[in-house]
Amino acid sequence: MRGVGTIAAGVAKAFADVILISGNDGGTGASPQSSIKNAGVPFELGLAEAQQTLMLNDLRSRVILRTDGGLKTGSDIVMGALLGAEEFNFGTAALIAAGCAMFRVCHLNTCPVGVATQRDDLRLKFRGKPENVVAFFDQVAQEVREIMASLGIRKFNDLVGRTDFLEVRPVDQFDERIQSKAGSLNLEKLLWQADESGSMPRIHTRERNERFGDSPLDDRIVNERKACPQRFGQHEVEV
Repeated sequence: MRGVGTIAAGVAKAFADVILISGNDGGTGASPQSSIKNAGVPFELGLAEAQQTLMLNDLRSRVILRTDGGLKTGSDIVMGALLGAEEFNFGTAALIAAGCAMFRVCHLNTCPVGVATQRDDLRLKFRGKPENVVAFFDQVAQEVREIMASLGIRKFNDLVGRTDFLEVRPVDQFDERIQSKAGSLNLEKLLWQADESGSMPRIHTRERNERFGDSPLDDRIVNERKACPQRFGQHEVEV
């Protein structure tokens, strides 16, 4: 995920509305085992870099920063918010709340709990209910509220980008087997504040990430495409 901040700044300049930072955790039964276990890094690393780079380039107010990757609890949500995320995707946890048992056979049409299958005999085994998913998210939201209250934060937007609420755990709190590895980590850059004064926006403030004023080049390209679609391929594309 090295350089993800540069990519985030680039797509923000290209008028993206939402930037998604995905971590290595999570993954549904449709994901290959090699991808789940041997690819990617934690979302926290990429999220912190993206937030800092966007703020340094005065681009944070133009985009929504979203993250995912094994989110399960309210604590995960608060951690993501403190590092800069405003929105969050849930996949695996919500799927399990709906009845998935993670047999990882989604592609075989043999899901024994009737989630990822078109076989009528297996679909009859599905016992998931919408109320289960609603209850899961209610509990996640309640945990977020409790953590925010303990921090003295009333609005979720006031939580975004507040890395000053985070601190590094002392190495001696870890198991002896991992103390040497934990002691070699430097998390200062992860918790660095791009704007300690708090005067710069840490969240998006524009409804859409659009150009200000007219954009003659865009208008000319759109008009040319409509007037002469064959120049842009065999099939006309609606704009």
